Amino acid sequence: MSESLSCYRCGHSLKEMPLPLGRRDECPNCIAELHVCHMCLMYDDREPNKCKEEDALEVVEKSRANFCEYFKPNPIAYTPGFVEAQNKAFTELDALFRNESTSSKKQALLDSSSESPENENLSRAEDLFK
Repeated sequence: MSESLSCYRCGHSLKEMPLPLGRRDECPNCIAELHVCHMCLMYDDREPNKCKEEDALEVVEKSRANFCEYFKPNPIAYTPGFVEAQNKAFTELDALFRNESTSSKKQALLDSSSESPENENLSRAEDLFK
């Protein structure tokens, strides 16, 4: 079974990992914890606790390592697009904050160039004591 097992997060092959997966085992590629609900055969989004096993204790964080006794690795747990969506979100955040800081610096330069030296000194002093 370990030949076809892959990380639920990045899809990296886990054929070198010894089975059964331990609670502290991590993907060698993305360092994601592997003994997690998202990696289990019992995981099901349609179930109330997202688990097919009725006797399993509820796990709040489905992508964090847990001590579930019903854990069985799912060879098809990988969902393509997760890492790509995460990278896209980080890129958009970087662009958003980079543009904001750049535009605020430009605005500050424009504001300071239109002020007289007296007003500029007064505003610097006010900024210093805020």
